[in-house]
Amino acid sequence: MIQKRSKAKVSYDELLAENRHLKRTSNALGAWQVARDLVKYGAFVCIAWIGKDWVIALAGKETTANIGVDASVDAGLDVTVGVDQYLIPVLVALVLVFFLWANAERKLRQSTVLRLQSRIQSLEKLVDPGRTTSGLLPNGETRREDD
Repeated sequence: MIQKRSKAKVSYDELLAENRHLKRTSNALGAWQVARDLVKYGAFVCIAWIGKDWVIALAGKETTANIGVDASVDAGLDVTVGVDQYLIPVLVALVLVFFLWANAERKLRQSTVLRLQSRIQSLEKLVDPGRTTSGLLPNGETRREDD
């Protein structure tokens, strides 16, 4: 990636290198978006799969449904789950997946800001040489003393 550009023309090799870098970044971003969509829509499929059993159990019957998780423990430590034995593990897995996803998104955003910040600063200086800094860290976060 080209860090600093002057008024002189950029060489063909530099343009090719930047183009290759942009293609790699685009491919990685595309793969990340596919993975993100699989998690997002997989959650809807999982919820529908669990909900299907509830609808089938209640369909065509005159029933009073008490929707909730009934965990009772007696002296023998037998645990019975009333709604669905897979509900709690699925919810915990979803929370874990979304936590990891949010963490990965944050790291990706920070690395992108870090990668692009020097170029953006140099372009902004070309437009307005009197421009002052915002005081943000290179990765885009605020300074600790500003909190």
